[in-house]
Amino acid sequence: MATRDVVFEFDVSADEREVVDALTSEVGIKGWWTDRASVPTAVGDVLQLTFPGAPKPFELALEESTDRRVVWVTKGFPPTWAGTRVVWELTRSPNGEGTRVSFEHRDWDPANPTIGSVAFTWGQLMVRLKHYVEAGKPEPLFVN
Repeated sequence: MATRDVVFEFDVSADEREVVDALTSEVGIKGWWTDRASVPTAVGDVLQLTFPGAPKPFELALEESTDRRVVWVTKGFPPTWAGTRVVWELTRSPNGEGTRVSFEHRDWDPANPTIGSVAFTWGQLMVRLKHYVEAGKPEPLFVN
């Protein structure tokens, strides 16, 4: 069965290490995504993100974490995300300064009715991530 993906690509005025820190540390995740998060440091551990109105935390297992690639695999909650993968790949920006961030939220069932709202929210989050790694000022999209 064919799947659908949410895809974004953008450049930031920050080095790869700063972006990886924003994706893999509790301080980083709380700086752009949600102010309530439990962030694992070991591959296989589960990232738990709390959002206003959600009955329980979102769960994403850290599948891979390197200097240029971070991958999360969604667990059972939320059910509409189950089995999807969030993939971050970092390369040097083509203009020679900063980092190119390539993002994909992969493996969506094409019939899943939430993909549009999820894509919209990821778009907002990309703006927050860019601002956070460039300015260093925490402004998470979701505040509990």
